Amino acid sequence: MGKNNVVFIIPMLHGHANITLKIARTLQNKGFDVYYAGSVQLIRFTLKNNFKLFLLHTLPIHELSFKHFTQTGIKDWLAIVQKNKLFNDYLTRKNELKDLIDKLQPSVIFLDEFCYFDYVILSSLSANFKIYILQSKMGMYSNEKIPPGNFYGFPNKFTKYLWRFTLLRNKLKRIYRSGIFAGQSLERLSKKILNAEQVKTSVSFNHKKIFAPSFIGVPELLLYPPEFDFPNSAPLSWQQQLGPCVEFERKEIITDNLKNFIEKGNSEPSNRIIYCSLGTLTDIHLGQTTLKTDFINKCFQIATKNPKYYFIISSGDDLSKEVYGQNFTENALVLNFAPQIFILKRADLFLTHGGLNSIFEGIYTETPMLIFPLNKKWDQNGAAARAVYHKVGIKANITDSILKIEEQIYTLLSDKSYKEAIVDMAKKMKQKYTDAYFSDQLDKIISNENGCEK
Repeated sequence: MGKNNVVFIIPMLHGHANITLKIARTLQNKGFDVYYAGSVQLIRFTLKNNFKLFLLHTLPIHELSFKHFTQTGIKDWLAIVQKNKLFNDYLTRKNELKDLIDKLQPSVIFLDEFCYFDYVILSSLSANFKIYILQSKMGMYSNEKIPPGNFYGFPNKFTKYLWRFTLLRNKLKRIYRSGIFAGQSLERLSKKILNAEQVKTSVSFNHKKIFAPSFIGVPELLLYPPEFDFPNSAPLSWQQQLGPCVEFERKEIITDNLKNFIEKGNSEPSNRIIYCSLGTLTDIHLGQTTLKTDFINKCFQIATKNPKYYFIISSGDDLSKEVYGQNFTENALVLNFAPQIFILKRADLFLTHGGLNSIFEGIYTETPMLIFPLNKKWDQNGAAARAVYHKVGIKANITDSILKIEEQIYTLLSDKSYKEAIVDMAKKMKQKYTDAYFSDQLDKIISNENGCEK
């Protein structure tokens, strides 16, 4: 155990796991033992990809949610305040992370952006390892020349005011949260922890950021390419642009049923294969599960009207004729979980929610995209804006009518400029972000003395 151990601490979100595959596989090929630390839901992922699992029973610590105040009774809210929930969560999490450090003695730890507070906990542990935070969302950091990543918009003279409004609103939320939870916050807790442990490392929260806080000066790896961003984007001094981590070699289960359907779709030159996936967290993003069902039913109706369109639909756990009524048609195949890379390599069009993993996989497979952002909280609107800016896709709305979606599909399939633009972008990215590039960059990261060494 020790020098050749690398650990990824991530939540069990498929997109967050898949985006680390390129890094993990490259390090594994260099002779490192790769561990993923997280819940039992990671067992399948680690077994399938020949990595090791270090089981954590605790979840990453986040700020107390307003739901604790608005959706629970006064008794439960008082218990949260009186028992100092954040501090108790920290003690439990710390014991597990200490056990991880003692047993694995890693040389490098990669923290998912969702697990950002684990940096504070790890800093309080006496060990010799480097820490990098993985940032996979675009437009998260204040830049008055580029709109916030959760907005669908383009750079203009009002962009700076949009950022000022966004940061002010977030500040007011922090003040309000601090009030209703009697001053409990992760920022205060981090100072208390580091002072108590007599850690020399200073931690400054970076609140000029949306979605989740981060830290000033703590090394971050940006898992997206500047080529897909707006002009005037630039990493902060403690950030390094690693690039899109698309792993074409990831293991996928390909059924005969899927192969036969694609073969049928390719039987006529005029047929078109359309792949539809709204991600693995659709219900969380949407809030209303009926929107997903309604959208998939629209796809069925479009398939019925257009027999040359062959739809492959990734539905999640909702595969049942009871849910989707009698809309099943011969030129539509619904799967609980789809081998996305395999399908995209053979698809003519990609209907997606706009998660950056999916966007980059669409680009790398040269598949134009119709993008349906599911909410205004995450980065899907910003990703859609960038896709439109670079003309590799069109933004749509999940509540659009069947006719409008049908028209947008026709535009993307008939207007060759979208295919030409995405082929050009894919070529540029593949030429730059080669396996050799990732290998060289990771060599520098592993040996970099600027890594946050504890």
